[in-house]
This record gives sequence, C-alpha cells and structure tokens, in this order.
Amino acid sequence: RVAKHLAELFVFVEDPAVPATNNAAERSLRHLVTARKISGGTRSAAGTATKMTLASLFGTWRLHGLDPLAECRALLGQSQV
Repeated sequence: RVAKHLAELFVFVEDPAVPATNNAAERSLRHLVTARKISGGTRSAAGTATKMTLASLFGTWRLHGLDPLAECRALLGQSQV
C-alpha cells in the first residue's frame, strides 16, 4: 500500500500550501465527537446521518464566510423537482 501511494504521501514536501498533518480536520470534528460522548449519540442511523450532513453543511458555509441561517433558508426555499 505504501509503495502504491508513495507519491501521495509526500505532496506536502513539494507544495508548501499543503499541511503536513490533518490536525485542522480533526479539530473541526472535535466538538461533534465531544457532543456525541456527552449525549450518548443519536437514537438511529438516520439521526446520525442527518446530524453529520447538517454539521458538514454548516461547517462548509462558515469556511466560505457565508451566513448558515441564510444558507439554510435558501436551501429550504428551493423547489424540488
């Protein structure tokens, strides 16, 4: 596996814009993990999927500098075909 993906392992050496660790990704999930441990999690697989989808949407909107409430309203206001 290492030999197969060797070029991908050292992208951060060639490109200084690529971080050498995934600490930012882990820090972005820490609050979700802590909340899950405190609350005992959701009651169903569907509840977990919904919570993770919403967390992903809200996190992405924040990273892009968008207002999560406005984006939710826009998303809910779209017509379904």
